[in-house]
Amino acid sequence: MLSKIEKRLTFQPGFYLRVGFVYICLFLPRRLDPPPSGPHSGLDPESPMIMGPHGIVYILANKHNTTLYTGVTRNLQRRVAEHKLHLNKGFSDKYNTDKLVYYEIYDRLDAGILREKRLKKWHRAWKDALIDHFNPEWRDLSEDIGVDAAYMQEVKEAYENSFFTQGDRVRFAAHSLRDSGSSPE
Repeated sequence: MLSKIEKRLTFQPGFYLRVGFVYICLFLPRRLDPPPSGPHSGLDPESPMIMGPHGIVYILANKHNTTLYTGVTRNLQRRVAEHKLHLNKGFSDKYNTDKLVYYEIYDRLDAGILREKRLKKWHRAWKDALIDHFNPEWRDLSEDIGVDAAYMQEVKEAYENSFFTQGDRVRFAAHSLRDSGSSPE
């Protein structure tokens, strides 16, 4: 026969572990909805899904599909244009991964970040199978989402005209320190 506590615990969400006279509740994580299926996941360049309070997980490949880069962003158009223009120095720039071959849209940014972290731990064969299912020809999907030469020029000009490009941040910080009288040490 179950005690009053055990009866009450059976109706509560989660998994309960009995340790002596103490019950420990282990809440199971909520399953994430699977990404939309089919080519391009219904992403329309005019849609508000390009930028908003959500996360888009994407995979870029290099010219010969030998190197993959996985990332997450809120604005897929802008981020792909940055990769193609090599505006941010890092892995993507070093290995020339600028061909968009896969993406998934999530309603929440934290769900997208979680998916990105999981994808980064996947074996290469698993990622290849995922991309093959979504984009069998491994073609560049960037033009399908509105990243063309005109858009890339807009991004480049905005980046160059921005006061807070990476080099300017360093110079701005140095000027701020010099003006305040404190030293960088």
